[in-house]
Amino acid sequence: MKTLYSWSVFRKPLEDLFGIGATRSGWPYMLFLCFYALAMPFAGGLTSGLIKDHFGSYQYAFYVTAAMALAGTAINRLAIPRKALRTAA
Repeated sequence: MKTLYSWSVFRKPLEDLFGIGATRSGWPYMLFLCFYALAMPFAGGLTSGLIKDHFGSYQYAFYVTAAMALAGTAINRLAIPRKALRTAA
């Protein structure tokens, strides 16, 4: 999910690096969003179905996915040097 919001950080440097415009740099992002949206019903059904079948509760499914999102955000934050965050802004 974080990829949806991070594109604005990478877009301009990639355009400058490869010498391309916004339309051409946006195609990979648009394709990713298309397949991401098409995969969500399957992923949601798979995740909630597996967790509910195994643990018997949708509440547990919520807690597991919330913990995964929090862990991903924390790992992402630790992986990016502070200097890179200052220069990107």
